[in-house]
Amino acid sequence: MDLYPFILEPVPVPRPWAGNQLPAFLQGEYPDGLPEGIGEWVMLEDSLESRVANGPLAGTSLAEIRREAGADLLGRASKAERFPISIRIRDVGAPQPLRVYPQIKQMRQESHAMFWYSLGGEPGSEVIAGLRPRTTRSQLLTRLGSRDLKDLLEVFQAPFGDSFLLTPGIVHSAGTGCLLLEIQAGQAALGRVGAASQPWGRAMDAIEGLEGVSSSSRQLSRIRRDATESVHTRRVPLVRYCPAFAVDEFRVRDYFVDRTTGQSCHVLCPVRGSFRLETSEVGMAVGPGRVCCLPANAGDYRVQGLEDGCDLIRVIPKVI
Repeated sequence: MDLYPFILEPVPVPRPWAGNQLPAFLQGEYPDGLPEGIGEWVMLEDSLESRVANGPLAGTSLAEIRREAGADLLGRASKAERFPISIRIRDVGAPQPLRVYPQIKQMRQESHAMFWYSLGGEPGSEVIAGLRPRTTRSQLLTRLGSRDLKDLLEVFQAPFGDSFLLTPGIVHSAGTGCLLLEIQAGQAALGRVGAASQPWGRAMDAIEGLEGVSSSSRQLSRIRRDATESVHTRRVPLVRYCPAFAVDEFRVRDYFVDRTTGQSCHVLCPVRGSFRLETSEVGMAVGPGRVCCLPANAGDYRVQGLEDGCDLIRVIPKVI
């Protein structure tokens, strides 16, 4: 299979908790409008049959490309049986349950993590990410049916550009008004710790996920946006030491060049504005609500911001 950098067609997924911020973020990319109640805008997902939108492979599913191209797509050392990450936008219009990746031995065979990047959302929107210092599991269990549960949790405002790394054992939830870019690695079921609405949780909800909560981890999950402004293009590393993926933010004021080396693919997703990607074989514009995948064998590429520049997230899955 002859690979080239490709854009994937997004899949809108209705959710009962959907908000109403997605159309504005997409900036008119879909002039015919969107169906009401779209809570997830899935831009890359192996199991949802994400399909190529450009070039000779248009209409081909990501799963089919992965099966046929193998190492040329994912990297020469990869043994993954599915694309190692999924990417979506969550438009949250109602409080979400507290959830956690369980900490179980079987998960050591595969890296699991979630990364949220705030796309702005409504003023005052909040993200829960972890327990406050000195909180114990027994305290958490005692307060699961109480309005005081929130006192035990790390609750953060979610302005544009703040991000959150959610590894196994870290409780998390997105509050009403959040608009989040979500990158997920691994397919483990998320355990529910408690309901996010008031009153907080029920005992039966708690049993499902409480054993997976880490009360000893003091990892700070929030990554504050670097507010330093520059007239030149900057690369801001966001996640470097996660075993599942590396994440960088590029603030493209002119252009940058990079390359894939055969070790892994690169996935680019604009979070503000649009960009143009060029290789020796193809050139394409990538706008809001889309992702572009550069196969591991793509080699050199150039990214240029369009109009007033562009902010984008680059994800490099770790080889598994």
